Formats: sequence, C-alpha cells, structure tokens
Amino acid sequence: METEHAIFDWPTCGPRFGLVDIDMQSTSNIYAKNSTNLNSYVLPPGYPPVDASAFFTGTSKFRAGEVEVFRVLA
Repeated sequence: METEHAIFDWPTCGPRFGLVDIDMQSTSNIYAKNSTNLNSYVLPPGYPPVDASAFFTGTSKFRAGEVEVFRVLA
C-alpha cells in the first residue's frame, strides 16, 4: 500500500482509509451505509480470501457505534 492512500479526511464525510478500504459516512452512527472492501490493504497470511470484505468490521456494510481516529507523530 502506498502511504499517500493511507487516509483521506474530508469535512463533509467521515474518514476513509486506503482506496476506500474502510469508508465512513457522516451518518456512520445512524445508518448502516459504511462499507469495507479491500483495495489497498492485503489480508494477513492464512485469512480466507472469501471473507475479505468483512475482514475489518465483520461485515461489508455496518453502522458504527463509535469511531476514533488517531494520528501518530514520529
């Protein structure tokens, strides 16, 4: 994965990670319209590829109860 695609941060929606690998909407805690799909990240060794869209959250569409995003400064 290229670091330029690590996170996108727009004021009109929630954070997006990778090339829309995790897509959080501005209503992420109200509607199950957030989504996951592996585009940039790869699954860990031994993880079944059939479940790739559910790897991060357990399902491809989800409602977020709480979201925290941290920035690590080196």
